[in-house]
Amino acid sequence: MAEIADATDWSGLRHFASSTELSAIVGVAVAQAGRYEHEKEFLELLGSAATRDADFAAGYFAERFRNGGWSWLEPYLTGGKLSPDQVARLLLYTRDYPKAWETAEVMGEPAARIFWQRFPTCGLGGDFAHVDFVAERLLGANRPSAALDLIGQFSSREEVMSLSRVE
Repeated sequence: MAEIADATDWSGLRHFASSTELSAIVGVAVAQAGRYEHEKEFLELLGSAATRDADFAAGYFAERFRNGGWSWLEPYLTGGKLSPDQVARLLLYTRDYPKAWETAEVMGEPAARIFWQRFPTCGLGGDFAHVDFVAERLLGANRPSAALDLIGQFSSREEVMSLSRVE
């Protein structure tokens, strides 16, 4: 990835990422290669309507957080230059729950609302301990289907069968 980044500018790098179906992996590779000079441009892609651009940014920021943690992310959150949408997306890419949603709440209602509107219900791990809390927040974000999906994923067959017997 470093060789590709060295051979082109931001426009070429972005075009390369959008030409592949795995643009998120390209974003991860850019971060792993230590190519941080385009971070401002990646921030601009956070709200992109183009799926591959958004995935490119998601992969990049997920990897940056994985390597830099909260100490890397904090200056972005406290700098006051990001929109609520950018803040929410960055927090979602951390996948560090519950700290991410606690931080979203501190960042204000717009960021928290967007956070819960976009919160993923898949890939949370088999031992996710916050099902009730997250389901409640998803309902508050007008996502009843997502709340039911989450509850269904983490309910055992025995629990579901006992609920069906309740009169």
